[in-house]
Amino acid sequence: MQGKRALVVDDEKPGRERLRRLLIRDARVMLAGCCAGGNEALDLVRSAAAAGNPIHLMFLDVQMPEVDGFAVVSALVEHVPVETMPAVVFVTAHDEYALRAFEAHALDYLLKPFSDERFQAALDRAIRHVKAGHAQHVMTRMQALLGGVATTPLRDGTSSEAT
Repeated sequence: MQGKRALVVDDEKPGRERLRRLLIRDARVMLAGCCAGGNEALDLVRSAAAAGNPIHLMFLDVQMPEVDGFAVVSALVEHVPVETMPAVVFVTAHDEYALRAFEAHALDYLLKPFSDERFQAALDRAIRHVKAGHAQHVMTRMQALLGGVATTPLRDGTSSEAT
């Protein structure tokens, strides 16, 4: 199985480093990068999507200078095709953003300091979500392709409508 591409975005180096260490321990994940700010993350997500190597998971700090985590998600929703939108797990030391994070469709909300077990639960949930979304995207594309087939030939030479 190909690893899901993950991106860490945190303006604090110790936070980035901890997430990086936790992610590289999991064979289901390939670390695509670590960013210190929102603009850098936006550039990386956009360029990865354009290159056909989308970021699947993003561990995103809420409070960052210049571009905060919510602004990153908002920009991605506006400028990245839905099929390449990464699943977002917000990571922050501030619990007051939790409701807003889930309103922004975050998959999870890691409150610093978090345990390795709590991180693992968030990662497991995110990977399940990405796999389910990928399967849905494949099914949608297959249905679109099959929708273009009006009839299918039968062995006796007649035809039948495709379902």
